Amino acid sequence: MPQIKYENVTGRSCVIQLQFRTASDGLIANEGQQVLLYSGTPGARKTQEVSLMETEFAQFGTSILARFVGLAHVANQQKRLPANRRFTIVARASVSSTTGIVNCNVREIYIGKRLQEDKTKPVVRLLRRCIKPVAGAIAEMPEGIFDGE
Repeated sequence: MPQIKYENVTGRSCVIQLQFRTASDGLIANEGQQVLLYSGTPGARKTQEVSLMETEFAQFGTSILARFVGLAHVANQQKRLPANRRFTIVARASVSSTTGIVNCNVREIYIGKRLQEDKTKPVVRLLRRCIKPVAGAIAEMPEGIFDGE
């Protein structure tokens, strides 16, 4: 996928954690969605965690999910995500201050509580492909998300 250079990037490098469930038909369900942003490495000291779906930045969290779900929807039932499962995706969004290029790369994918280490599985390949457009939302990150640092 080609890199896109954004003008006037307001975002910054962060870790994104997307959590969602699939319904009985393999499509992403309406309930149980959560978007967390971390200002540093999750679990480290001085790392600030922001839950976007429960704050005034819910519209930003929804835009991240919309970009992800847009590619996760597959019309062919054999290629859909597994039904009635919980997914957690941890990705790193990096913003280059010199070039303005925003990248979003998957670090970990969990299906249920199991870490998926095999990158060749069709489900893992689909989820890794779907995280790339999230970089566009990070480029337009609203000011003040990580206040108090």
